[in-house]
Amino acid sequence: MNENTEIDHAIAKQQLAASGWCLGAFNDQGTPVDHHFIYIRDINTGYTELFSLAHDSLDAVPHQLRDIPIGMLVSGTVPLFKKAIKRKIKARQREELGMMLLAYATQTQAYKQWRLQAPHGARLHCLINMYHSKQHGPMLRPSVIASDGLIVPADELVETSEMLRLRDREQHPDWFN
Repeated sequence: MNENTEIDHAIAKQQLAASGWCLGAFNDQGTPVDHHFIYIRDINTGYTELFSLAHDSLDAVPHQLRDIPIGMLVSGTVPLFKKAIKRKIKARQREELGMMLLAYATQTQAYKQWRLQAPHGARLHCLINMYHSKQHGPMLRPSVIASDGLIVPADELVETSEMLRLRDREQHPDWFN
């Protein structure tokens, strides 16, 4: 580890800890200053994971991922996230999960709306709730979180996730059958 990497590592650790996250949650080089964040939360278990994405990655989604239909991205994301919940995911699979979440998020209406309204250089904070429905199977529910902070604090993220779940339960009861 070189000196700059060590300094970035220390900065990332401090910024994450201040927001209630552990360093393991930061999966990239650099500091949170130059990253977007996708937070995925399994509603049944409460397990939450944070994925950091280099600031330029939103414009650099590989073509092979950009062309995958959103339903296929969900089908590929869910099993990998379930492995993460069970702590049985390998480093390469975690990297694949991050890329699939990026490709999924950039295809959603929530992201497209954010892109239209966000000022140039804005940081994306995308929350994805994972619901489990007997009728529909596993479902991903994206939402963009407005936050001026570098990272959405863990307790605030859980609160936002729960408010979204309650609203979805009221508006879409079939999602929870």
